[in-house]
Amino acid sequence: MEGTVALTVVVCCACGVVYAIPTTLDKNLLEKRSSTNTFCPNSHTWHYVGQSAVERERDLHRQIAALKEDKRALDRRLALAKPRAARKPRLVKPEEASA
Repeated sequence: MEGTVALTVVVCCACGVVYAIPTTLDKNLLEKRSSTNTFCPNSHTWHYVGQSAVERERDLHRQIAALKEDKRALDRRLALAKPRAARKPRLVKPEEASA
């Protein structure tokens, strides 16, 4: 079997051994993050931590949707406040105030 395999150098967080894994495996581990474990040559289990790109994108879409909803609510409040602010204050004559 001939060919080349791209490798990515990694370091075990438990024992510090430096070794290489196929780049395709590394990409898969990065995508799945904490849901997929692998092992160093000394049998220590490890995985990437944090959110995957898919999880980050999903969270960003949720945040954008929430911000859009907040903007719509503020726009509604502003639309209701404008007519009130446009009204001129009514002056009360002193004789009306005592009645």
